[in-house]
Amino acid sequence: MGAYLSKPKTDIEIEIGGNANLTYCCASMQGWRLHQEDAHNTIPNFDEECSLFAVYDGHGGAEVAQYASQNFPNFLKKLPIWSEQEKDFKKAFEDAFIGFDDRLRQPEVMRALSEIAAENKRGQNVEDEEEEIDEEELDSEKPQLMQEARLPLREVLGKYGVDSKDFMNIVMNYANQQMRKKEGTVKAEDADAPGPSGSAAGSSTRPTKRAGSPPPSSMDSSAKRAKVDDESCSDAKVEANGSASAHQENEEPKNESADKEADEAEKEEEDEESEDEDEEAEDGEDKSENGPGPSRAPLLNVDRFLRDVSGDSDSDEDYDEETDEAEAEEFIGAPIPGGGEIPGDDSGATACVVAVYKDKLVIANAGDSRAVLCRKKEAVDLSLDHKPEDDIERRRIYAAGGTISGDGRVNGGLNLSRALGDHFYKKNISIPLKDQMISALPDVKIETLTEDDTFLVVACDGIWNSMSSQQVINFVKERLDNGGELRFICEEICRHCLAEDTEGDGTGCDNITFMIVKLNTPYIAPPEDEEYAEKTAVEEKTPVEAEEAAVEAEEAAVEQE
Repeated sequence: MGAYLSKPKTDIEIEIGGNANLTYCCASMQGWRLHQEDAHNTIPNFDEECSLFAVYDGHGGAEVAQYASQNFPNFLKKLPIWSEQEKDFKKAFEDAFIGFDDRLRQPEVMRALSEIAAENKRGQNVEDEEEEIDEEELDSEKPQLMQEARLPLREVLGKYGVDSKDFMNIVMNYANQQMRKKEGTVKAEDADAPGPSGSAAGSSTRPTKRAGSPPPSSMDSSAKRAKVDDESCSDAKVEANGSASAHQENEEPKNESADKEADEAEKEEEDEESEDEDEEAEDGEDKSENGPGPSRAPLLNVDRFLRDVSGDSDSDEDYDEETDEAEAEEFIGAPIPGGGEIPGDDSGATACVVAVYKDKLVIANAGDSRAVLCRKKEAVDLSLDHKPEDDIERRRIYAAGGTISGDGRVNGGLNLSRALGDHFYKKNISIPLKDQMISALPDVKIETLTEDDTFLVVACDGIWNSMSSQQVINFVKERLDNGGELRFICEEICRHCLAEDTEGDGTGCDNITFMIVKLNTPYIAPPEDEEYAEKTAVEEKTPVEAEEAAVEAEEAAVEQE
């Protein structure tokens, strides 16, 4: 089931609390995801006359979100600007987000993130060992897998949110590199011997680098470059002056895309040769400068095979060879995420932080979590989702050297443009941290509260992908007006947004964190249960009172007998 569980984890964790001015409830549910990567803060007494609420939606691992939940509030409070009597909230939150993001790449913090990630993994391993595999569930997935096996590769990739062109570019590049490493340089033993197209007749495989041969120079590179014929590349001989003479009387026209691939492959091969110049060859033969160039037939066959598999052949109406090659070069040249190997480098978290200060709401947001206020019956968005395709985000990403794929992913990876962590995308040393392709700089909004403001909600995109801001406000308000308790409303909306299965586009399959902050409503602690109240009453009695109570209890027992 890809990145999903075979059945969702629907246990909901609830936090309830408040102070003299507000009451809150927060709910979190793992859902279909393999791991719970969300974290949050609910601090009703963060500072004098200030409460703090935050949602951190992790990706690539939970460690950045968890570390932010544990450390960001104190980091904010310790800033000198936060201690000022007249606070500059915009600058305070901007400094806090960027400063905290910079802290995430410090060695001691990266070690802490690694420890959190390791602890999470240990906990997951224990959980996996305790969970028994349901054979019936595994069998129930077989029809889906069989159905996907009959679909075109492009359609299957699209189902899981993967751009087919990006995927094929990576596979082609990797396959070509592996074939060069495995096959080495193919030299013709008899360049004039006729043979069938694509056959190995008259040629043999040799190691890439010969013992004792000099390292190739830039002039050697241009002198050895051979044009590749789509039908046969074993009959071409490279002369010392760099021109290629064909020994076929009826030669087919040259394939321009093949020429490009041959040139690029030759350059990559020579880079590998310069790195391996001191290696010994298997047969100890010297490579002749005027000998036949390496065969490119295997590389072209890989190219042709992969295009056939993907359904993206040269005969397709929508296939533009030049455009496809340009996109491939642009994509392959850009950095690609490292697969979650380095916590804080290949993992990150969005952050939506709300401070309730006197009669004001201060919202700082980086990413696609969201805060929304209910004013009368209307939803007032307190934050803006950050997506790579947005104009301001796109300009920054391009200026930092990044790319945006057709499905809105930065360098084929993240589908968001602002977050804490993700320092793999923040390695352009010529620009400041806030201007990197993935930025932690928050949008900061200050909203003055009115008597019409009744509550606000803060949630991760697991909610907002399923419901609009107004739909969420309507959902909560209707239940509050009917006397619903916050905890039950939070639980209900979590279940409402959970997908029945993972057959769709991923909506309803994410982690969910949702909190309601009810304004101008003093928090009233729930009554203690009767057993605990009686125990507390006994503990608070003086020794004399306790003795008298014991005598009374004994007399009552005698009377009953």
